[in-house]
Amino acid sequence: QTFTSMNVSKWFGALQERVQNFFADLKHPQRKRRAHFLLLAGTVAAFLIVWAVINLTASSERGKTRAELKQLMEQIDQEIRAADNRRLTGDTDGANAVLQKAEEEAKQVMNNESGLYRTEALDILDRIRTKREEINNIVRLAPRVVVNAAAKNPDITLQGLIGLSDGEFILYDKQDTYRVLLNAIDEPSHLSGDELIADAIAFSRYQTTVFQMADNSILEVISGQPTFMKTEDPAGWIAGRDIETYLRFLYILSPENNQIYKYERLSNRYAAPAQYNVNGNLEKALDMAVDGAIYIIKEGGEVVKLFRGEVQPFTVRHAPDKVLATSEKVFKVSGGNLYFLDPSEARVIVVTDGGTTGESSYVTQYVLEGEQVGTLKDLYVDPDEARLYVLDEKRLHVIDLKAK
Repeated sequence: QTFTSMNVSKWFGALQERVQNFFADLKHPQRKRRAHFLLLAGTVAAFLIVWAVINLTASSERGKTRAELKQLMEQIDQEIRAADNRRLTGDTDGANAVLQKAEEEAKQVMNNESGLYRTEALDILDRIRTKREEINNIVRLAPRVVVNAAAKNPDITLQGLIGLSDGEFILYDKQDTYRVLLNAIDEPSHLSGDELIADAIAFSRYQTTVFQMADNSILEVISGQPTFMKTEDPAGWIAGRDIETYLRFLYILSPENNQIYKYERLSNRYAAPAQYNVNGNLEKALDMAVDGAIYIIKEGGEVVKLFRGEVQPFTVRHAPDKVLATSEKVFKVSGGNLYFLDPSEARVIVVTDGGTTGESSYVTQYVLEGEQVGTLKDLYVDPDEARLYVLDEKRLHVIDLKAK
């Protein structure tokens, strides 16, 4: 141990002597050039050593990253095949879950700083999107234009339609109505003074059309004559977000009051309303459809089903995650399917009504594409579910549905 300590001491002493000599050479007139050269050479050598170590480390990391990304890409490919197999066995929910995992992994590859496999990841994301649309029966199409209301008024902004029969409609903006028969559209008909239209619906039992005005009054077009209707309620008509008719009743949806008001139509007026909702939460309700039961779509995609005022079970099975999250309108075919309008995604989602069990099943969705498709406003489906009509601000479009 003493021998080792002496060697270390001698080594440090020799090193100290060399350092002192080197600094002395830097100040010596004859020897400083040599000292500067040694200093430069040492700096370069140190730089080269550091560069070599860094480059070796980076090369090792790139090799590791390449291997990891390659393995991840192979895993994603296997997951896409697994999702397809689950679809074939009828496990739609499982297939969607596997595709979601594969998509998240593909995005990891896309966001990797090395940039490796980025092109391949883009191709895989396209494959995932195509496979998801195949699994979820998503149909992309350019619908046929039935009529273009801008031909009557270039500045028109339509807000709704009333389906009278297959091929016959009333379109309306804030003040005027436009009758459509097949591919022909009539000149605008002014409804009433300066009053603005808030909502409208057909009252098939009485062969009239009902308009809710912005001042909460109800105007009914009877034999072509606009007539303001009275209610026996001394407080007058209650404000609402949506109106619907069923049998001899007019329903007004009032999310602010957490209520649906049910008015019976009499010979030339309406009775005072009855409160329909018993225990449903209608906060943030957007729209409703009536077919014995009442179906309400709320902000965020929640569907509330009421029967005789009581909440009934309702869930949509085998649907893509949050498929109804941005839907704003709902249409119910009597004895048939439910159709949800999603303007933000330019699509219509179709589900079954669930019957008495309330277990609805996802059917399909139609995504409308093409330069002629504007912001979607309203929808209508004929009683046979053979045609789906969709309205934007200027045009009425039609989609031929597959036979059931």
